[in-house]
Amino acid sequence: MSLKDIPVLKQVHKKVLRIHFYLFLVGYILGTEAVISMERSQEREINAFMDKAMELCREKKVKAVKHVVYGDARDVICEEIQKLNANMLVIGSHGYGAVKRTFLGSVSDYCAHHVKCPLIIVKKPHEKSHLKN
Repeated sequence: MSLKDIPVLKQVHKKVLRIHFYLFLVGYILGTEAVISMERSQEREINAFMDKAMELCREKKVKAVKHVVYGDARDVICEEIQKLNANMLVIGSHGYGAVKRTFLGSVSDYCAHHVKCPLIIVKKPHEKSHLKN
């Protein structure tokens, strides 16, 4: 079995910029300690999410590799897919409406147009259908 046959779980986050003076955010001034604290909190959230995903894979007897990368999700996912020479990309979708998608962009839509491998987009379940399961 080659690395190409093992699913890779990726979590992509924008890393909080570490600035040694002050970070100005919507009228707030955050010092270096606050920015570092935010960065550590984000790291804990990422690790908790990935640990849960890895546990689900173990329960289902799916071999997976944990790999966390930082940057703009659209660019990083497409770059990593190319580096891994992946056979397929499975990606989630928030199901934003047209207005939100216009302002925020759509990672899954971007990937659909830029990756060279087959792509499966998994939509976020509606609350009512999610409760039935």
